[in-house]
Amino acid sequence: MQLVRAILSALLIPLAVVAAACWQEEDERKVVTPEPTVDLSTLTLEELYSRLAEAISRPGFVFHASMNYDVAESGAFQVEVWVDLPRELARYDSVPSPALRESREVADYVSVITSDVEYFRNPDRPSKHPARACLGTDSPALSAILGCEFFPEDASARVETAVQYRGRAAVALVTEDTSEDTTSSYASRLYLDETSFLPLARVWRSTSDGETVEVIVPYDTDFLPIDSLPQDFFDPAAIGYAEEDPEAVLDGADLGITIYWLGRKLPGGGDLPPLVLMRVSTPGPWPYQGTGEKLQLEYEAASDRSGVLMVTLSEWSLDEWEAAADRPIGGLPWVGPCVETKEVDLAGGRAVIFMGYEVEPQPPTPPVPALTPPLSAGTTLVRTPTPSPLPTGCPGRPFDRFMAHAYLGSTVVLVNAPITPYGGALPGPYNSLEGMVVLLEGLKPRR
Repeated sequence: MQLVRAILSALLIPLAVVAAACWQEEDERKVVTPEPTVDLSTLTLEELYSRLAEAISRPGFVFHASMNYDVAESGAFQVEVWVDLPRELARYDSVPSPALRESREVADYVSVITSDVEYFRNPDRPSKHPARACLGTDSPALSAILGCEFFPEDASARVETAVQYRGRAAVALVTEDTSEDTTSSYASRLYLDETSFLPLARVWRSTSDGETVEVIVPYDTDFLPIDSLPQDFFDPAAIGYAEEDPEAVLDGADLGITIYWLGRKLPGGGDLPPLVLMRVSTPGPWPYQGTGEKLQLEYEAASDRSGVLMVTLSEWSLDEWEAAADRPIGGLPWVGPCVETKEVDLAGGRAVIFMGYEVEPQPPTPPVPALTPPLSAGTTLVRTPTPSPLPTGCPGRPFDRFMAHAYLGSTVVLVNAPITPYGGALPGPYNSLEGMVVLLEGLKPRR
């Protein structure tokens, strides 16, 4: 479902399509306003979702909707959505027109949505991410009809009653961007028939830098017998999704360093869930290219294969890390007066755990505190004495940002540590002192 947002965002500035009237005028152009036939004046958001869910759920049938997104001279794309709400399953197919495919290099987008994961293929590489539910509902399948993929987390949703869409009495789900960004805004109305509560149309309005694009998307809906669809229709494998073997990237990789990892799986323990290797990138992904990073490994919770990262390992040669660490990289979360460190002895090396706070990125302020240097051969490790109290102005709360640097021979491994000021803490219990110790002690060379 991310395709809608990507295309509309990409086309907003190039398109010379400025709405000729505001939304209220759009109502005046297309509809009349007789008295509604049903009194829904007290309809709540939750009740609207409940009525819609009831409308699209029929025993033995799958709800089907087709929409055509017309983006003017850049072409269009056809979207189809199938929803089996009782089983909390949905499928989303988007096919761009030849003109749009050529002018914007937009590929087919196909996804299968379950109660917790969306599996997709776009354009060729299969992937997945946590399934998203719209504001006020916990159903990703229902959200495939509601269409909230274009909105940030701080959007708001409300119900308008006694409205009309092209002469039909309707109710409207109005979703609006409430962020503080004054340069752009997004809003939509999803019109539902006042009697059947089946969707009639969506009207998008997107504004950026003074230009407005308005897209009207009518819904063509019907119900299909379940047995008329292939048995594997909602199986992720049916759209070409298959779990990749991330370890295969490491086979034969000549990176000039000893590769350290946590294995394909890390058992965890206590409040720390087992981890499984999700992805390997060589060299590390943007913005790491050109920095000297050799490798990045990503782990997720083994019990919840939803694609949510819990641990990253960023690996460097010792020489390249020392060169990178000499650069003025102030603002990173492992430097600053409110950061404490803890030394950890490891088999074959040592590590430094950094304990700090999740804060908004700040501009670099020289001088930059020196990073903990690696030990030279023959040097005896001396533990850092207990630090003095934090300076005035530090947050008066427990540490909530943990990361580590491990020095293992000629390899330096950064655990959950971004190399830019913009990376925040990864979610989950491994963002803790206990979690860092378990991860560091779990590092082992891949032979």
